Amino acid sequence: MRFEILGHPRTKKTSQRLVKIRGATKIIPSKVTLEWSNDAQLQLQSQFGKYRGKTFCEGQRWNLRAIFYRKQETTADLIGHVQALADVLQAAEIVANDRLIRGLDGCRMEIDEKNPRVELELTEMA
Repeated sequence: MRFEILGHPRTKKTSQRLVKIRGATKIIPSKVTLEWSNDAQLQLQSQFGKYRGKTFCEGQRWNLRAIFYRKQETTADLIGHVQALADVLQAAEIVANDRLIRGLDGCRMEIDEKNPRVELELTEMA
């Protein structure tokens, strides 16, 4: 299954916020990360229709290959991008649980100033 998420990719841990909820301090993602996540979920769901019936089930093992095309070089790391993407895949119900992703072969970060995006492919592992 191949997908593309348009827009500058965000990480899960950059610019986190501390908030108090019912007296307890919680860490939540930054506003830009939440905006990217919501937009990415919508994009994934709109592309998923062509794969209906090929949902991820318990007991299956999947490899995620993702190329993160960023506007410019930053201090953000690949692992933070992968974590954010795995959360989005789960929230968009592409993957029932991100623990089903057992491999990350082929993940990398690149630069594309004019067309930032994430290109991803999920393949079942033997």
